[in-house]
Amino acid sequence: MSACPYCGDALTDPRRVWCGKPSCKDARNAERLRQFRRRVKDETGRAYQPPCRADGGRADAAIYEHVCPWCGKTFKNHKNKDACHCSVKCYMASRTERRRQKLLPIIHPAPAPFSLLPESHPAMLMQRPEYKRRFVAGTCRRCGEPFVAWSEAGIAVYCSPSCAHSTMKDKRRAQKRGARHVAYRRVAIFERDGWRCHICDRKVRRKAHWSHPLSPTIDHLVPLSKGGSDSPENVACAHRECNTKRNAHGPAQLILLG
Repeated sequence: MSACPYCGDALTDPRRVWCGKPSCKDARNAERLRQFRRRVKDETGRAYQPPCRADGGRADAAIYEHVCPWCGKTFKNHKNKDACHCSVKCYMASRTERRRQKLLPIIHPAPAPFSLLPESHPAMLMQRPEYKRRFVAGTCRRCGEPFVAWSEAGIAVYCSPSCAHSTMKDKRRAQKRGARHVAYRRVAIFERDGWRCHICDRKVRRKAHWSHPLSPTIDHLVPLSKGGSDSPENVACAHRECNTKRNAHGPAQLILLG
C-alpha cells in the first residue's frame, strides 16, 4: 500500500497519487508551479516573470468601460470591448423583454385588406427590414371572434388553424356524401336562430367548451346521409346533446326532447 508523498498517510485506492487533503493540494500546486518555472528557465535561460500589475490585472489587458442598456449602470470589462450588459440577470431580463415585444397584440388603424406595422413599432425595429411582417386583422369566418394574424400573402379569414381545419373537415364531409356545399358562417347561423336550439327550444351556451352538452353546434335539418345539403337553408342551431341524441333519424321537426 502506497503513501501520500506530502502528508505520509496511507492511500486506500491504489490508483491515487496523493490523498487530496486541502493542505496536500496546496503543496501539490506549489510543486507544479516550481516545476513550471524551472522548465521555463531551462528553455529561455531566464526566470519566469508573470505579466501582472500591482492591482492584480494583466499588464497587456485593456480596461473597457460600458453602460448597461437595461439598468443604466456603468461597469468596466477587462476581456470584451463589445460587452453590453453588466450581469447575466440584466441580459436575461433584456432578452425576455425582446421576446415579449414580439408577442404584443397588433392594433391597426386601418386593417383592411392588410396592414404593415408602423416602422416605430418594436416588432419592426427588431427584425430585418427586407423581411417585414404582414399582419391581417378581421373577424373569423367560422367562430366570429375578432383576430389579428400574421400572413405573408396578406390574406387570413380564420382566427386559428383549428377553425380552418374544422371548416375544411365539414366541407370534405359534405363532398364525401355527394351533398351540395355552400359556404356559411357558423356564428351567422347561431345569430339567425337567436342562439336557441331548434330541437328543444332552449338557449345554448355561447361560451361553453365544444365538448359541453349545452354548447352550440350545427345540425342539418335533412341529414347529409339522406340527401340533405350543407347550406344555410338546411342547417340550424342545436345543443350538442340534442344533436347527438337526434343523430340522423328523420326530419328535425319530429324530434322533441323534454
